[in-house]
Amino acid sequence: MNLKKEHLVPPGSVPDATRILTNVAYLMGDVTNTLMMDAQSRVERLGFDLKHDCKQRWRMAVRQTELAKRAWASFAREMYTLEDAAQACDDSDYFADLILLIADRVGDNHRRQQMVRNMIKRLKSEAHIYDELNQGRM
Repeated sequence: MNLKKEHLVPPGSVPDATRILTNVAYLMGDVTNTLMMDAQSRVERLGFDLKHDCKQRWRMAVRQTELAKRAWASFAREMYTLEDAAQACDDSDYFADLILLIADRVGDNHRRQQMVRNMIKRLKSEAHIYDELNQGRM
């Protein structure tokens, strides 16, 4: 049996669109963790408590998001030599805030959802990857 040793792609040769997509996946894991912890804290401050089985499922979900966050961080460090964890945390906080802001402003109103999406799409691209990532999906 001939097993080939796996090698990661050198960081400089990873296309920007792929690198950014992976970083956004990492950020979304961190955003999920942040939002879950914030929700739990707010529920506790209000004096509410979950039923025992629901509390166990909640804790399991929080643990899973923390594990996913660590896995993505490890992957990102190895693949992209990401060393600036503080910047990643700032980005995560920004995206969590942005998601909450969008959810507050558009809710379930499909017309407003499309309006916000179109407003963002009209902004000049900074990374030029959106069209590349969505090529063939639209």
